[in-house]
Amino acid sequence: MAGRLDRLAGAALMTTLLATAAAADTAPVLTLKFTPQEGTHASSPDIPSSLLATPLAVVFEDDRQGVDAKVVGEVVEDEKSDPVRAANDVAAFTKDVFLKVAGEWGLKVVPGSPRVLKVKCIRFFVSQNHKTIGAMFASEARFVFTLSERGRVVWEGTVSGSAHRYGKRNEENLNEVLSDALKEAYANGVSDPSLVAAMSGGGRGSGGGAAAASPPARAEGITPAQLLSELLDLKKQGFATDLLVQYVNQKTLSAEMSGKDMAEWKQSGMPPAVIKAALARSPGAKQP
Repeated sequence: MAGRLDRLAGAALMTTLLATAAAADTAPVLTLKFTPQEGTHASSPDIPSSLLATPLAVVFEDDRQGVDAKVVGEVVEDEKSDPVRAANDVAAFTKDVFLKVAGEWGLKVVPGSPRVLKVKCIRFFVSQNHKTIGAMFASEARFVFTLSERGRVVWEGTVSGSAHRYGKRNEENLNEVLSDALKEAYANGVSDPSLVAAMSGGGRGSGGGAAAASPPARAEGITPAQLLSELLDLKKQGFATDLLVQYVNQKTLSAEMSGKDMAEWKQSGMPPAVIKAALARSPGAKQP
């Protein structure tokens, strides 16, 4: 009898392992491609010409905590979520994209330079939420930028980008929203006024000089697209509307909610009360 139970237990374990392997085999796999859309509003960052010729070394680090290095997103349908895994190396992809756009923007990246920009990826994720027809795509890219001058940190700040789109369920849309978020994050980073000030100060003297006193950048607000991305994450985790409203009330938007923003929020399934709360957090809104 004991032998039979052992055989049954072994068979059950094998069935579970095979089912798990089958699920992994059918999980969506995305070949990452940089395909930004022309409409990306931060595609041309405002970088002072005096900085464009300053040599800068760039170091990358993937620090997406608690995440499988290959997981870059999810496909959500009928409250069931399946991970989206990258076919290529995520860290190498994000680095190659930075070097590409940095060159297009005129930054002089030179390995071994005394001035080093460390780019640490803390989030690179896309969500494809299936609708009756098509899907809603939402992506976010977030990085920590650290500027060092001859080994001394002179500036550090968090930069991010996001994108949302409604469209067909395909790999092209996944890559497009990821690319838009990635390019926007990099553009926001290299054009950050505090970073630019730190780079300008460090360039005037050895050892950092005035730049060493520059404090880490502090975000003055969050864009409607970034807030929507955070709310979609919270909603997916089951938070009720009243809690989402309270979360919005803690935020300050860096830009007005446009008609396009409101339409995207509605298409994403945000309750009217949450949209109303976000409108009240716009820069021009009268705060209670």
